[in-house]
Formats: sequence, structure tokens, C-alpha cells
Amino acid sequence: MKLCSKEALLWGGIYCVLATPLSYLDQEGTVSAVLFLGFVVGMVLLCFNKVPKFIYYVINHYPRTSYYLMSIGWVPYFVFIGLVGIIAVASFFEWGEEMLNIVMKVFGYISAAGIPLSLLIAFVREKFCKIRNDKCRISVK
Repeated sequence: MKLCSKEALLWGGIYCVLATPLSYLDQEGTVSAVLFLGFVVGMVLLCFNKVPKFIYYVINHYPRTSYYLMSIGWVPYFVFIGLVGIIAVASFFEWGEEMLNIVMKVFGYISAAGIPLSLLIAFVREKFCKIRNDKCRISVK
């Protein structure tokens, strides 16, 4: 199962980078829905250890870019699992509309703050690894 690996994080990072600007351009949401469907299909394929070759290509040929994509790759998984969890908990405890709005707002703040914070941590970590003679290289064979 590859869901907790570099490949899954890279897949989530690619989805995040593609879906964010396109969601602002597409008012009906059709492009976003197609991208999300592709993300879910890729997630299912990763569960069965079927990794597309371009994922390995990106990791091996563009290690720095893939490192930053992996740093934000957790966000789509967090959003997907979090929304399912919030809906399940809200229906179980029968939250009112106000409580659900507050929880969704906090969830949105965490998701929105997570991307720049993850990129900042990745930047600092990459600079720290350069000081230690590049012992933190990312590669997949």
C-alpha cells in the first residue's frame, strides 16, 4: 500500500497545484470535478501499488520540485478524509447549523494555513540539509 509514501504525497501535491487555480477559473465546477475524480482514481491505484511511471520520473528527474510538491501533498488527503469525518460526526451527534459552520470554518482555516506553512517548513528543511552536505536527497529507484 503506497498511501503513506512519497508517491502518494506527490500525487496529492500535483492535484493541489492543478486544482487550485482551475477552481477559480471554472465557475460550474466541471474541471474541478474531473480533476477530483482523477485524484480519487489515482488514490485507489496507489492503494493497490499501481504507481504511474511519470510519478517516478518526476521524483528522479526533478527532486527539488517533487520535494515541494510532496510538502503540500497532504492537503487533499486531509480535506477528503476530514470532510467525510465531519459529515459522519455531524450526523451522529446531530450538530446544529451554527456548530457545523464553526467546525467547517476552522477546518478551512487549517487547510488554508497548511499550504504556506508546509512550504515554509520544506524550504527551511531543504536549506538545513544543504548545510549538512546534501544528506537529505530524495530519490526512488
